[in-house]
Amino acid sequence: MERILEGTGSWCAQRPWRVLAGWLIIAVLALGGALLLGRGPSGSYSAPGAQFQTVGEAVEEQIPELGGGNSRVLLSTDDGSAFSETQRTALEELSDRLAELDQVSTAADPFAMGQQIVTGYRTLNEGWQEVEAQLNDYQRQTGLSREELLRAVQSGTLGEHTEGEQVTTTDVRDAVEALETLRMGERLVRMLQEADTVTADGSAGMLSLQLTDQALNLSAGDRTEIIRTVEEHLPEGVSAEFGLELVQDFTSLLGLTEVLGLLFAALVLALMLRSVLAAGLPLVVAGLGVGVGVTLAYGLTRVLSMTSTDLMLALMLGLAMGVDYMLLWLYRYRGLRREGGLSLPQAVAATSATAGRTVFFAALTNVVALLALGLTGLPFMATMGAVSALTIGTLILAVLTVTPAAVGLLGGRIARPVPPPAAGPAADVQQATPRISFVVRHPVVCLVATTVLLVIIALPAVGLRLTLPTGAEEATDSTAYQHFDGVREHFGPGENGRIVALVELDEQLNENQQFIEVMDMARVYAQDRRISHAMPLGESEDGRWRLIHLVPSIGPEEPEAAELAEDLMAQRDELIADRGLASLGYTGRVIADVELSDQLLRVLPLYLGAVVLVCLVVVTAIFRSLWIPLLTVAGYLLSLAATVGVVVVVVQWGHGASVLGIAEPGVTVAFLPVLLSGLLFGLAIDYQLFITSGMQDARREGIPAWAVVNEGLRRSRPVVLACGVIMVAVFVGFVPAELSPVRQMSFAFAVGVALEAFVVRGVMVPAALQLLGERAWRFRRPRPVEPLPSA
Repeated sequence: MERILEGTGSWCAQRPWRVLAGWLIIAVLALGGALLLGRGPSGSYSAPGAQFQTVGEAVEEQIPELGGGNSRVLLSTDDGSAFSETQRTALEELSDRLAELDQVSTAADPFAMGQQIVTGYRTLNEGWQEVEAQLNDYQRQTGLSREELLRAVQSGTLGEHTEGEQVTTTDVRDAVEALETLRMGERLVRMLQEADTVTADGSAGMLSLQLTDQALNLSAGDRTEIIRTVEEHLPEGVSAEFGLELVQDFTSLLGLTEVLGLLFAALVLALMLRSVLAAGLPLVVAGLGVGVGVTLAYGLTRVLSMTSTDLMLALMLGLAMGVDYMLLWLYRYRGLRREGGLSLPQAVAATSATAGRTVFFAALTNVVALLALGLTGLPFMATMGAVSALTIGTLILAVLTVTPAAVGLLGGRIARPVPPPAAGPAADVQQATPRISFVVRHPVVCLVATTVLLVIIALPAVGLRLTLPTGAEEATDSTAYQHFDGVREHFGPGENGRIVALVELDEQLNENQQFIEVMDMARVYAQDRRISHAMPLGESEDGRWRLIHLVPSIGPEEPEAAELAEDLMAQRDELIADRGLASLGYTGRVIADVELSDQLLRVLPLYLGAVVLVCLVVVTAIFRSLWIPLLTVAGYLLSLAATVGVVVVVVQWGHGASVLGIAEPGVTVAFLPVLLSGLLFGLAIDYQLFITSGMQDARREGIPAWAVVNEGLRRSRPVVLACGVIMVAVFVGFVPAELSPVRQMSFAFAVGVALEAFVVRGVMVPAALQLLGERAWRFRRPRPVEPLPSA
């Protein structure tokens, strides 16, 4: 491998213009492909085989008009007064305009529900009058009271009272059944009143959109068109807030804070490399590699469904790792030029073989960890990992080819040979007495202190709660949070997390019996104190498939919502048997939260086991040691647990949540633990390679075992600490990102990198290696030397 990398680096350094021209062509082609083919992020969180997804697919098949996604726009008057007639008319026209959009199936203005209620009461009143007239006529013909008439029908003795009359038992039974249907209809109208889309004071309402596809499956352009149509045709004095499913978008690649993070990284590079030109090169090369990778991924959105978070994650990881890899390459190159006295071609070749090998394997481990996200069995997680792996793969190609080409082009302006200092007594003393690190002087204290610290920080991790984004975690001034909070205030917390039951009735039931059965089921659901109200809304053409909307009395971000979803799914088979249903299933945000979170937590041990196994194999193969891979894994698991503990304290407990722009602390984004596991796995190997390679080099040079750790720290710790600072700076720059999952991930990544670089690899592992001494570098214990036989 070293020969291939050495040859590649030398070739690129000798032909810099060819290399740069080739990359320019690749960048132009990637950009052109993205502009021509890119559809934009349009993926949703799917889980094949999960109940929420199979039920959603059944709805699309059986009730096509309700099979797409839905979204609701919260409308409210600016002064808090009721909508005026002019505003009502304008909003009705707005609904008509929205219904004309290709991505919208139907659009119901807020006042449509009220009109249905009025029409329902009018129809009920007419029906009551007609059925009452019939029953009164039957009573007159039979001479029976209402109670006697009903008992006669039930006992089959009505014929004794109808001799010579036109009335029959079937007539009376039909009238009684019609009466029961009217009673259920009255209950349905009352349910509609509870679910009215306009508040009692008339100051707020919800405009309901039935989309042709799930909102997150629509392209960014389609979602933007809906928002623009609403904003352009809002009547004066009315404001609109949009749900997270419409506004969650890949709105910008780099904002002000991201740029500030990169500028801070440039400052660290300048201090480490002592050259402004050398400090700018990592940013340029990392930007080129990551830019091409993200652009290629964007072009694949035509054929590959991905979420907005995928591209942001790839950008964030690519920039952080790219600058780190470049720093390691240039730091090694500078050392060979300035201290080793090598010529430019020799230094490029040697750097490509040594530092190039390190960054190649570091990138490879990260790519493997990201591709291993496919082990979760969740397509959106596999896509997320694949997009980031593609970006890092493109990045490492740029690092290994563009960097030697740029160095060859710039010549000695990156680093010049420095003549060795003149020999003398002072130099001899300085060389003979290197500074002893505190970690080497006090390894027991350092090892115990760091271990105890990490364990204490990790304790809150037991309270981890996972969910998908709801809007509650958005910034208070965002439209997504204003929508979430406004719906909760005006219509109740459960409206933010409806649960939908899809009921398949017995095919032997007639139309009236179907209606009565589904109404009775809604009544049963509403008896649960955690359900505010339940109502049938939607049915198939033959009436066998019915939708019942369950509106909880609690918000989707509260623990009781997950408990309700779990209870409903646990009691499903019992309800099917008791009521004689053909099938029953549930879907909705809360159901998806529970199923996805359970599946992610269930596969997390498998994923951790896989990456730990890879870690043991890779580190063992590189260092031919047993203790070093074990220390790598132990440090990785401790830093992972501690990072999750910090996330729980900030994101869920709310201590410092304002830094992340979280309005209401409560839950962690569902896929964060798995992604964090993959990232820290790659970093654990990266930093272990960086820190331990210096020790291994010192050992090969014949430095005694007691001084190996100290010498290795002297050589490698500065670059590892600098890499950690750079990565933290880049991740912190993404904390104010538009997307709430990206804010949580960037914060967690920054904490994880800090713990890995500064605590685990900077202190804990070196302390353990110092205590182990020569044993740390052996794969097995040496055999004791047998004494020679006596003469």
